[in-house]
Amino acid sequence: MTFTEGAIGPAASTRPARWCSVLPATRALALGMIVFASIVTGVAVADEPGPAPAELDPIVVVATRQPGEVWDVAAVVTVIGGDTAQDELANDLKDLIRYQPGISFDGGGTRFGGAGFRIRGLGGNRVLTLVDGIPVAERFSVGSYADSGRDYAELGMVRQVEVLRGPASNLYGSKAVGGVVAIETISPSDLLGANAVGGRVQTGYASDRDQFGATAASAWRLPGADIMLAATHRQGHARESADADQLDPQDWRRQSLLAKSSLDTGLGTLDLLFDYGRDTRDTELRAILGSGRFANTTALAADDTQDSWRVGAELEQAGMGEGRLLWRAYATRAWLNQDSDEFRTLADPPVRQQREFELSQRAIGLGLDGRQPFDWLRGEQALGYGVEVSAGRLQEGRNALQTNLDDGPYTNELLGETFPRRDFPITDTLELGSYVYGELRPPGTGLTLLPGLRYDHYRLESRSDQRFEQGSPNVQLTDLHSDAWTPRLGLLYPLSPQFRGFAQYARGFRAPPAYDVNLGLDIVSVNAQALPNPDLKPERSDALELGLRYRGARTRGELSVFETQYRDFIVSNSFIGIDPQSGTRLFQSRNVERARIRGLEVRLRHDLKLDVGGAASWSAELAAMWLRGENRDTDQALTSIDPAQVVLALDRETDRTALRLRYTATDQQTRVDDAQSPMFEAPGYTVVDLIGEFRPRPQWVLRAGLFNLLDRHYWDWGDVYGRAESDPTLPQLARAGRNVSVSVGATF
Repeated sequence: MTFTEGAIGPAASTRPARWCSVLPATRALALGMIVFASIVTGVAVADEPGPAPAELDPIVVVATRQPGEVWDVAAVVTVIGGDTAQDELANDLKDLIRYQPGISFDGGGTRFGGAGFRIRGLGGNRVLTLVDGIPVAERFSVGSYADSGRDYAELGMVRQVEVLRGPASNLYGSKAVGGVVAIETISPSDLLGANAVGGRVQTGYASDRDQFGATAASAWRLPGADIMLAATHRQGHARESADADQLDPQDWRRQSLLAKSSLDTGLGTLDLLFDYGRDTRDTELRAILGSGRFANTTALAADDTQDSWRVGAELEQAGMGEGRLLWRAYATRAWLNQDSDEFRTLADPPVRQQREFELSQRAIGLGLDGRQPFDWLRGEQALGYGVEVSAGRLQEGRNALQTNLDDGPYTNELLGETFPRRDFPITDTLELGSYVYGELRPPGTGLTLLPGLRYDHYRLESRSDQRFEQGSPNVQLTDLHSDAWTPRLGLLYPLSPQFRGFAQYARGFRAPPAYDVNLGLDIVSVNAQALPNPDLKPERSDALELGLRYRGARTRGELSVFETQYRDFIVSNSFIGIDPQSGTRLFQSRNVERARIRGLEVRLRHDLKLDVGGAASWSAELAAMWLRGENRDTDQALTSIDPAQVVLALDRETDRTALRLRYTATDQQTRVDDAQSPMFEAPGYTVVDLIGEFRPRPQWVLRAGLFNLLDRHYWDWGDVYGRAESDPTLPQLARAGRNVSVSVGATF
């Protein structure tokens, strides 16, 4: 049994040589610890006296589901503003977090889009992602021909991204056992300010994907209402690779439409939204031809389309005193079609195989979040509470047709499977959750206690039909009902006006997904069978985190150490052995008895305030992380854990210009699970990026960036983890060499 995420590739060959040297990230991380410690001891703060910082903390919602400063949160929250994404010329979600150690966005190979966020090494639908408070669809994949991905937001429409690191089931339920990514899109007020009409346009080009994109947004202020309309269009080709002479050709296009309105009603402020997105990809897969199961394949083309829409309404009301109530309702749907056209002309007889994969996910939800301050024992206290319910349906299916190229007969039986079929039955889910938390400040202590408790009820009901029974006639369907209580206790303590310590204990919970419980897959051609598991248990985790924050007039810092213990962790489609009678390789989703992830994160920012040639403003920032993860049943490393990483940033800004230097050092990855076959180990690397900005007029901004300035050859671990050494797509998954990106933006 293995504890790993990602696909298992073919058998191994020799390990690749190290392509570049790198300052070991663990040394750079140790250096960051020393720098941070010097602040704590007051040796090298180079700061000004006084408790008040020059810059206010960002307001975040994700940590408590209510607005508050990061300074008052007993957890680590990363905030990335939409302006930051534009300043750093981020074109997609992977670009958005490239300078955020401990947060990754996984790739989907050369055909599919991004696979979703991973926080502190934990992903695989364990990170809840919200767009304007609405959950995005989960990822589902079946081998080489189907992968829904989780690439779902256009950065041109993003106002702010908040990332809550670590288990958050106590506030968000089953899907947040690894953390939460809350994406907030722009609103009419962002464009209008004090004006009656406002808007912005932006266009840009990135050479690493030959990508062109444009965004336009406009808002109007009417009597009693603000309205906004925004649209984006992006198109590009296959990502450039520093290690591949010939890429899998790909053309992709994405369009998005966002409409919002904010209405003043007698009951409060009502916000409405509608969002629609469409993603299409045409790919010709060449790298895998002639290898493994594609030994007889001479051509393979793919045509993939994904559509999604969401509608939502939020009503914000004032409660008693300074209380706040937020009512919300939403409906969302995502569906995709992925078609594959494969020619196996080297087979006997030669055949053409046409495959179709379809997936539909839809959900509706209602919820309420409230916060009520009150006085108790002459101290400032507050009570937070909420309730939510969501119902969803997950439906998947595959179809295929094989044509004999010699004499023309066709059949719906392909490689031992009869089509059409489903890999799991139509599944309905119902999730009910309620939570309560307190902010308790005993008078005269300076201490803040943050207790919380959530109750979740999760119901999974399966519905068989002829299509499922045809493909999985011997699968006994299982309905699940899970309940969980997830407590949390946070602590904030002021050590001085500039220093604050924090600690938290949090329990996590994740109900078994439908595709792990009732999966039925029998592929005769490769002698493999996936078995359902009606006895699958919910995942549970216990996390402990300790941290320290510093907030001065010119310097800010944060240090945290954490450890999370997992019980009954679900490993999807784990290899469990060989049937002694048929010789069939058997796979099944199983619970791992014990696993552990621990680590350390540090962030330090200092405003240098050096006046060089005028009113220039300088700032320097360091961010670093170190992670370790083990399957404690087998003592094997957890392959999804990122290697240690350090990011150094130096910025110089004036009223009209800006210059940004980014240095990223990533350690080599040697901690992989080689229990089944030798896995790819990514070499360490250093990358230097340089970005410039010029504002010829206040309404106009021009940006240009030179990325991978030193032309390094490297792999991002999120693109390759879980792949065998001999995987033929590895050369194409290497990141681009030296590349450029430019953008032009205007506001009106």
